[in-house]
Amino acid sequence: MSGLTVAIKVLRDVEQYQVERLKRQLKIMSQLRHKNIVTFMGVSYEIDGRIPEINLIFRYCPFGNSIDYLRSMEAEGLVVNRVKMMTQVAEGLQYLHGQQINHNDIRPSTVLIARDGTAQLSSFYRSKEIRSNESHTNSRETWPEEDVRWVPPEALKSTTWPVMPGALYPSSDVYSWALTSLFILSNAEPYNHVPRIQHNLVAAINSTQTFPATFASHFTPPILQKLVQESGLVQGGINEVWMVLEMAWNKDHSRRPSIGEVFDSYSAVWLCRWNRC
Repeated sequence: MSGLTVAIKVLRDVEQYQVERLKRQLKIMSQLRHKNIVTFMGVSYEIDGRIPEINLIFRYCPFGNSIDYLRSMEAEGLVVNRVKMMTQVAEGLQYLHGQQINHNDIRPSTVLIARDGTAQLSSFYRSKEIRSNESHTNSRETWPEEDVRWVPPEALKSTTWPVMPGALYPSSDVYSWALTSLFILSNAEPYNHVPRIQHNLVAAINSTQTFPATFASHFTPPILQKLVQESGLVQGGINEVWMVLEMAWNKDHSRRPSIGEVFDSYSAVWLCRWNRC
């Protein structure tokens, strides 16, 4: 590891009940090897009757998460191929699902940007393996307030605060990928038309009459112009991307495409139309 820059995530005062979850996280991270998954390099820890400190070691992503990266690139007037970025996140997710792993926490802040500008999925604290006899996973962790915006309706068991988690399917990841992609493309959060009051937001997510976005609200003329200039999109391509997102954030998890179906249906659009990808 000489000369290699790493990032260290320090976990202090880890309680005993968290140890099993941490073991599962370490098992999952240690077996993942993909260009769109952040590289886990190892762990160090101290044991003195309990576990006071654990250090998770990752390959360093100097550009931070996608929020910081897009903000800094725009401030410097630099070009970002946003379609390529959302496609890279989808590739990482397709790899995870191929390994029978649900990520369960996809949002802009868990997408890191490597030194070469590649988008990589990180943060596997909620991730779980899907056993062969199961269609979904469950969690006992409540959702932090700042994360609920990116959570699919089936994962919200209650409509009052604190929101208890429900079932999480592979299609739940597809939903969160779609909302994250919406942010990458438009610089705007989903449900930004809903008052920033948690119970209102949870009600909107659970409502079949309220959608994360409309084309007009997020793909404004300046955004459309930027997508044409930076990603080589034409109007037809923009419409096709929007159709992908709408199918992927369907409120009924059983009606969403798998991430593999997304690639099969739209690979001609994503990988051929934009020769700069």
